[in-house]
Amino acid sequence: MIKANNAPSRARRGVRNGDILLSTVRPTLKAIGILNKVPSNVVVSTGFAVLTATPVIYPLFLYYQLFSNFVQEQIISRMGKGSYPSINQRDVKELKIYCPKIEIQEQIVAEIQNEQKIIDSNKELIKIYEQRIKVKIADLWNE
Repeated sequence: MIKANNAPSRARRGVRNGDILLSTVRPTLKAIGILNKVPSNVVVSTGFAVLTATPVIYPLFLYYQLFSNFVQEQIISRMGKGSYPSINQRDVKELKIYCPKIEIQEQIVAEIQNEQKIIDSNKELIKIYEQRIKVKIADLWNE
Protein backbone atom coordinates (compact mmCIF):
# COMPACT_ATOMS: atom_id res chain seq x y z
CA MET A 1 0.00 0.00 0.00
CA ILE A 2 1.20 3.51 -0.78
CA LYS A 3 0.25 6.86 0.70
CA ALA A 4 -2.35 8.90 -1.19
CA ASN A 5 0.08 11.71 -1.95
CA ASN A 6 2.34 9.17 -3.71
CA ALA A 7 -0.52 7.59 -5.64
CA PRO A 8 -0.96 8.20 -9.36
CA SER A 9 -2.95 11.34 -10.19
CA ARG A 10 -5.93 9.25 -11.34
CA ALA A 11 -6.24 7.50 -7.94
CA ARG A 12 -8.81 9.83 -6.46
CA ARG A 13 -12.06 7.95 -5.78
CA GLY A 14 -12.58 6.87 -2.18
CA VAL A 15 -14.04 3.40 -1.60
CA ARG A 16 -15.24 1.24 1.27
CA ASN A 17 -16.49 -2.29 1.90
CA GLY A 18 -19.41 -3.26 -0.27
CA ASP A 19 -18.72 -0.65 -2.94
CA ILE A 20 -18.87 -1.80 -6.53
CA LEU A 21 -16.31 -0.77 -9.12
CA LEU A 22 -17.34 -0.45 -12.75
CA SER A 23 -14.64 0.24 -15.30
CA THR A 24 -15.63 3.28 -17.31
CA VAL A 25 -13.13 2.41 -20.02
CA ARG A 26 -14.36 -0.29 -22.40
CA PRO A 27 -17.25 -1.02 -20.01
CA THR A 28 -18.69 -3.76 -22.26
CA LEU A 29 -15.75 -5.94 -21.18
CA LYS A 30 -17.66 -6.10 -17.88
CA ALA A 31 -14.74 -5.29 -15.60
CA ILE A 32 -16.92 -5.07 -12.52
CA GLY A 33 -16.00 -5.97 -8.96
CA ILE A 34 -17.40 -5.76 -5.46
CA LEU A 35 -15.03 -4.75 -2.69
CA ASN A 36 -14.61 -6.78 0.49
CA LYS A 37 -12.22 -6.28 3.41
CA VAL A 38 -11.13 -2.83 2.25
CA PRO A 39 -8.80 -0.98 4.64
CA SER A 40 -9.74 2.58 5.56
CA ASN A 41 -8.74 5.52 3.37
CA VAL A 42 -8.42 3.52 0.14
CA VAL A 43 -8.68 5.31 -3.19
CA VAL A 44 -9.06 3.91 -6.69
CA SER A 45 -8.52 5.24 -10.17
CA THR A 46 -10.96 7.67 -11.72
CA GLY A 47 -11.12 5.07 -14.51
CA PHE A 48 -13.67 3.34 -12.28
CA ALA A 49 -17.12 4.46 -11.30
CA VAL A 50 -17.81 3.70 -7.64
CA LEU A 51 -21.33 2.54 -6.87
CA THR A 52 -22.40 2.44 -3.24
CA ALA A 53 -25.50 0.52 -2.24
CA THR A 54 -28.13 2.25 -0.13
CA PRO A 55 -30.52 0.76 2.42
CA VAL A 56 -33.02 0.09 -0.40
CA ILE A 57 -30.62 -1.88 -2.60
CA TYR A 58 -28.67 -4.96 -1.64
CA PRO A 59 -25.02 -4.62 -2.80
CA LEU A 60 -24.86 -8.03 -4.49
CA PHE A 61 -28.17 -7.36 -6.24
CA LEU A 62 -26.75 -4.12 -7.63
CA TYR A 63 -23.55 -5.95 -8.64
CA TYR A 64 -25.42 -8.66 -10.55
CA GLN A 65 -27.64 -6.10 -12.25
CA LEU A 66 -24.61 -4.45 -13.83
CA PHE A 67 -24.12 -7.64 -15.88
CA SER A 68 -27.74 -7.70 -17.08
CA ASN A 69 -28.70 -6.98 -20.68
CA PHE A 70 -30.94 -4.18 -19.42
CA VAL A 71 -28.02 -2.28 -17.87
CA GLN A 72 -25.46 -3.28 -20.51
CA GLU A 73 -27.68 -1.86 -23.27
CA GLN A 74 -27.86 1.44 -21.38
CA ILE A 75 -24.09 1.48 -21.07
CA ILE A 76 -23.63 0.80 -24.79
CA SER A 77 -26.03 3.60 -25.68
CA ARG A 78 -23.94 6.06 -23.63
CA MET A 79 -20.52 5.06 -24.95
CA GLY A 80 -18.67 7.28 -27.35
CA LYS A 81 -18.34 6.05 -30.89
CA GLY A 82 -14.57 6.55 -31.07
CA SER A 83 -11.75 4.04 -30.83
CA TYR A 84 -11.71 4.50 -27.06
CA PRO A 85 -15.21 3.44 -25.96
CA SER A 86 -15.97 4.75 -22.51
CA ILE A 87 -18.59 6.23 -20.24
CA ASN A 88 -18.24 8.78 -17.48
CA GLN A 89 -19.42 9.06 -13.88
CA ARG A 90 -22.49 11.06 -14.96
CA ASP A 91 -23.46 8.29 -17.40
CA VAL A 92 -23.26 5.77 -14.58
CA LYS A 93 -25.41 7.93 -12.31
CA GLU A 94 -28.08 8.01 -15.02
CA LEU A 95 -28.30 4.22 -15.37
CA LYS A 96 -31.71 2.87 -14.51
CA ILE A 97 -31.88 -0.26 -12.40
CA TYR A 98 -34.67 -2.41 -11.07
CA CYS A 99 -35.24 -2.03 -7.36
CA PRO A 100 -37.77 -4.49 -5.93
CA LYS A 101 -38.21 -4.86 -2.18
CA ILE A 102 -35.01 -5.79 -0.35
CA GLU A 103 -36.39 -9.24 0.56
CA ILE A 104 -36.94 -10.02 -3.13
CA GLN A 105 -33.45 -8.76 -3.96
CA GLU A 106 -31.98 -11.11 -1.35
CA GLN A 107 -33.99 -14.04 -2.75
CA ILE A 108 -32.77 -13.31 -6.28
CA VAL A 109 -29.15 -13.12 -5.10
CA ALA A 110 -29.54 -16.40 -3.21
CA GLU A 111 -30.88 -18.08 -6.37
CA ILE A 112 -28.02 -16.71 -8.46
CA GLN A 113 -25.47 -17.92 -5.92
CA ASN A 114 -27.05 -21.40 -5.75
CA GLU A 115 -26.99 -21.66 -9.53
CA GLN A 116 -23.37 -20.49 -9.56
CA LYS A 117 -22.48 -23.30 -7.14
CA ILE A 118 -24.03 -25.80 -9.57
CA ILE A 119 -22.09 -24.28 -12.48
CA ASP A 120 -18.84 -24.40 -10.50
CA SER A 121 -19.46 -28.04 -9.55
CA ASN A 122 -20.12 -28.93 -13.18
CA LYS A 123 -16.93 -27.19 -14.27
CA GLU A 124 -15.02 -29.26 -11.72
CA LEU A 125 -16.63 -32.46 -13.01
CA ILE A 126 -15.64 -31.53 -16.55
CA LYS A 127 -12.01 -31.10 -15.44
CA ILE A 128 -12.08 -34.48 -13.72
CA TYR A 129 -13.54 -36.27 -16.74
CA GLU A 130 -11.20 -34.48 -19.17
CA GLN A 131 -8.28 -35.79 -17.14
CA ARG A 132 -9.76 -39.31 -17.12
CA ILE A 133 -10.16 -39.16 -20.89
CA LYS A 134 -6.52 -38.09 -21.31
CA VAL A 135 -5.40 -41.01 -19.15
CA LYS A 136 -7.51 -43.46 -21.15
CA ILE A 137 -6.19 -42.13 -24.45
CA ALA A 138 -2.62 -42.37 -23.15
CA ASP A 139 -3.33 -45.98 -22.11
CA LEU A 140 -4.65 -46.78 -25.60
CA TRP A 141 -1.55 -45.32 -27.22
CA ASN A 142 0.75 -46.89 -24.63
CA GLU A 143 2.11 -43.54 -23.53
